[in-house]
Amino acid sequence: MRSVRLERRDRPVTPPRPTVHAARDALARVYDAAPDTNDASDMYVLEIDGVKILFRLVAEEDDGEDGDGETEPSVYVYLENTGRPKGTALMVDINGNASDYRF
Repeated sequence: MRSVRLERRDRPVTPPRPTVHAARDALARVYDAAPDTNDASDMYVLEIDGVKILFRLVAEEDDGEDGDGETEPSVYVYLENTGRPKGTALMVDINGNASDYRF
């Protein structure tokens, strides 16, 4: 008797494992851009001293106004306080414009 293996199509797909790099006290993970998403680049995650920083480019939907059918991707940055006390000061400098936050 021959066995037949059935696959379930509604089963979630396991994401690929990231490439991991360690440098001193930092851990950097690189995830491939997911197909069929608005990912315009790989995703880079840096973890150091209780703070996680995620960076990637995200494709904008074309609104059709510029006529060329192409738009520049947006820069997406995500910060997470994974090991510092709640309310830790966060100082951010973007293009020379510094701001203070709490996270």
